[in-house]
Amino acid sequence: MEPIILFDPASPVSPASARGKLIPAIFLLLLLSMLLAFSQPAKAAGQTYYIDNLSPTSSDDGDGTDPNAPWRSFAPLSGINLGPGDRLLIARGTSFAEQVVINNPQGTASEPVIIEAYGQGLRPRFVANGTNTAMTITNPSNVTVRNLDIGDTTAEGKGAFQYGLRVDFSTLGNSNVVFEDLYIHDNRVAGMFIRNTTTLLRTDTAIDGITLRNIETTHNAHGIVFANQGTVTNPAAVASPENTANRIFRNVLIEGLRQHDDDNNNPDPSRVFAQIDAGCPDSLSLGSASSIMIRNSVLDGSAGCRTNSGTAALYMGSVRDVVVANNVFINTPNTENPDMVAIDHEASTSNVLIAGNYFADNYGGGVEYLAIHGANDYSTGNAIRANVFVRNGYIHNIPYPGGGSIAQVGNGIVPDAVIADNIAYEPYAFLTAHLRGTVSKFTVQNNLQLETDDWISQSAADYESASSLWSYQRSTASGWTALLPDSATGTHRDGDVAISRFELTPGASSSAALAWTAPRSGKIAIRSYPIARSGTSSVSITVNGTEVAAAAVDAQGAVLLADAITVQAGDVVRFVAPAGGPAVSWTPAVSFTGEAVSADAPGEWSFSVDNDTQGWTSDSAIRVKAGWLAVETASAGATLTSPPSLGIEAASSSAIRLRLANRSGISSGRLQFRTNGEDFSEAQAVNFHVNPRETEGLAEGFVDILVPVAEAEADGWSGTIDQLRIQLGTSTGEGEVRIDSVQFANPAGPRWDFDSDEGWKINPDISTASAGIRPLDPEIDINNGDWSTSKVADINWNKARSQTFRAATGTLAQLDVWAYKTGNPAGPLYIRVADSNDKALFTGAVPPSAVTTGGNFISVYPRLTGLDPNELYSWQIFSPYVVPNGGNYGIGYDDIGRYPQGNVYYSVDGRGIWRGPEGSAKRSMRFRTYSATQFEATPVDEGYAPVTAANGRIVGSGAYEPALLSPDGLGIDAATQRYVHIRMSNPDNRLTAYLLFTKSDAPAFDIPEKGFPPGNEVDGRGIVFPLVPGSGMVDYVLDMSTIPAWTGTIERLMIQPSYRWNYRISSLASTWSGSIDWVFVDDGRTAPILPAAPAAADGV
Repeated sequence: MEPIILFDPASPVSPASARGKLIPAIFLLLLLSMLLAFSQPAKAAGQTYYIDNLSPTSSDDGDGTDPNAPWRSFAPLSGINLGPGDRLLIARGTSFAEQVVINNPQGTASEPVIIEAYGQGLRPRFVANGTNTAMTITNPSNVTVRNLDIGDTTAEGKGAFQYGLRVDFSTLGNSNVVFEDLYIHDNRVAGMFIRNTTTLLRTDTAIDGITLRNIETTHNAHGIVFANQGTVTNPAAVASPENTANRIFRNVLIEGLRQHDDDNNNPDPSRVFAQIDAGCPDSLSLGSASSIMIRNSVLDGSAGCRTNSGTAALYMGSVRDVVVANNVFINTPNTENPDMVAIDHEASTSNVLIAGNYFADNYGGGVEYLAIHGANDYSTGNAIRANVFVRNGYIHNIPYPGGGSIAQVGNGIVPDAVIADNIAYEPYAFLTAHLRGTVSKFTVQNNLQLETDDWISQSAADYESASSLWSYQRSTASGWTALLPDSATGTHRDGDVAISRFELTPGASSSAALAWTAPRSGKIAIRSYPIARSGTSSVSITVNGTEVAAAAVDAQGAVLLADAITVQAGDVVRFVAPAGGPAVSWTPAVSFTGEAVSADAPGEWSFSVDNDTQGWTSDSAIRVKAGWLAVETASAGATLTSPPSLGIEAASSSAIRLRLANRSGISSGRLQFRTNGEDFSEAQAVNFHVNPRETEGLAEGFVDILVPVAEAEADGWSGTIDQLRIQLGTSTGEGEVRIDSVQFANPAGPRWDFDSDEGWKINPDISTASAGIRPLDPEIDINNGDWSTSKVADINWNKARSQTFRAATGTLAQLDVWAYKTGNPAGPLYIRVADSNDKALFTGAVPPSAVTTGGNFISVYPRLTGLDPNELYSWQIFSPYVVPNGGNYGIGYDDIGRYPQGNVYYSVDGRGIWRGPEGSAKRSMRFRTYSATQFEATPVDEGYAPVTAANGRIVGSGAYEPALLSPDGLGIDAATQRYVHIRMSNPDNRLTAYLLFTKSDAPAFDIPEKGFPPGNEVDGRGIVFPLVPGSGMVDYVLDMSTIPAWTGTIERLMIQPSYRWNYRISSLASTWSGSIDWVFVDDGRTAPILPAAPAAADGV
């Protein structure tokens, strides 16, 4: 077709004549464009499309705009771009086995695109479709998606998809997207994956305004993920909140989230020894985001399967300006990997406020601040305020120590945070720092650490509980009336007033109130963080109608609290959202700070009644609150004196037990006592040690101090004890000591103060396990070794191989394995024999020097008898101490079926999963097995020698993995002996230590579990505790009642101030030079007190 030239600028005509020719040409062009427009099908503004594959009149041939002629599938959408006011309606009760892709839906703020269910019945479902993704929406802007069910399982019970709903942003500048009322489940990578894929600057934003509301996720690997997968073209050399790419997702609102059992449909972690699929890292993962609000949500049993990288209910990395408020975080499980916490500050977090939440029974801890990503990281301006913490991170199964309510982990940077106004009942600790972490930049104030969780009521945690003290009310002209339960909405409602688990909605003329009724008299503390849904609300807290606290709160919320409020039984505390105001997110907590009356037995003071010192006096200011007596300390220390005329028979007890939290610089104390009507004297006194306030280790928590007094009998601990005096030593500044209790005690467990070795032994390095007991005159059973061979050297760290075999004679006295080494590995080579269920029957090792570079047979001596000749056993070769690039061990093999009775398998995850068989099931390794009936004499404690004791301490001298053994046959009754105290130093700055034990029915010490990350020890007979770095002595109090295997009769203890197996962190050339001051076992109980007669006279 010849081109039509409307105007040729080269034509020799005047401008006027040109204009005359141009006007009719333009008219023709307009006419042509109109004709073309009429020839195309018209798309009406705000069009509604229907999809219903159950309708007999459905077809993909129509335009889908008639509900009586809906589309049958999503295929017609490929030719349509949803625009302003468009609606895509999907029939309820339908199910779609097709991958759905919706490209570039672009509405406006006033006319958004709506994608939702219609009709009656269940949400439309999106089920297995033969691809990895159920639904993808790209570059949505001003779009709302709601009422969908996304996810499916396979016949094997695994997730059918990797991704349920994927939201991809490949353009910048998108805005205002809402996802609500979704059920997303059974996805192997992420239930909902929101990501940026475009190249951008660090200040750019892909989506501004994204709301996730009333979404339920379960059985996913991740529940919901925000992630940047695009390239930031101008990363900053030095990271800070201002120059990090933390604005890619802006103005994020997450509310009404219900995440539970996000376990990726994987087996119980105790039966899984390596990550399957993507594992279950986090239920809610936030990255590269700012201006975030997370509220009114429940995360229960999140991150519920074995995962390489650690697990958390909520993960935050590269985020700023975040409010996490009025949520419930509970039951993050033991998945036998790092973290296992409710909230993880992973990296680059700033201005994150965690407030008004309830944290309970999270295995690894409540909140952790990590500092493990090097110096170019930050964690600053963060805060944890007005939350409730109950039983978090108090169990310490090897190798993962719990973190208590709040933990700072690692020393790449020093995070700062404000920790204030929280309520906690924590058996272990409120605040900890380990892996060389520190809380030196934490501001810690006005937190209540309670002695029982029975005092605590939190409205969201107790919602509709049968024993709840909460009720739901509206104001009327005559007072307050109860709201009635509304099963349809899950609220309590009357007219326009409603109260849900998390929110109070007042009416136009009626206020809404959460009401807590006091079950008894006492003093209470109140903690809360109200947030207005819009505008401002003037909320208040009243007691029987009298206001005790009030605030005008906006959409960012505010801390609202009250302390030392006196109530009587039947008093009503109301949390009021006023009439005519907006709905308010509000989950207040009320806690008694003491008992109504003391139930202490003679010889104990628990300070459980507010303001009742129980007769104790001091030369410094003291107060009693929250179940402890606080005494202020100055540079000269402080003195506490018991009531006089105790009249306690000295023979009733042998020690005084102090349970205290030291928030001062004191490091020592002195217990004085007076007897038989005499005055106090320096002769009747015993010195004791106190851990000074720690910024590393147990930063905020109570520990027991046991002061032996019976040994002071020559100085007067006899007859009648009239009075006690506790002198707290000099301090390096002002502070306070909180004393939870004072008890007369009579511990029956063993105690070692190391004036001599006292039967303890040490092996400087047990990293090379014994090779076993040599047989006498062994006879060969299997000879699969006398041949030349192929070879491969790739065994180190988590890489291992296994050879299956049969024990025809029922015995295995000796095992020879051909091995060689490359690259000079420093760690030993291990051989393990296991049964057909992969349960270890024998574990032995040889040092690196036993293996040559050219290759040779190494021998171990399992001494196994009673083996089943028909069972398929295995021997495994591995080297858990040799890190990657640290040298390799290798094996000899061939693939010609030389040993058809067995096969070779390999593992890349610490023997967690065996893969194979290799070599098309014809591979075998070079090995020989032997039987024997007689053996060399069994050595006693092979490799151990008596410890060196000097100045009342064990003087340490060890290598990478020292082990200290107590005498055998201790006969400790685990049911009555709860605590083990170890006072030791850590000049080598090791990270953790382990206490292991044997029992009368389990005479061997436990061994590390297979797999990666390392699981809990095989039979759980041990506890891990983080070490405080430095040469100072620290008293570690280990609560063995938290260890399930601490039962029966305990026969022997082993202390390892070291790293075990593939927990390895430091160099194998490291040494141990610490010392141990004492070890003792304590029942933690008050001694039965015998009153003296007659009572002693009053003292001074």
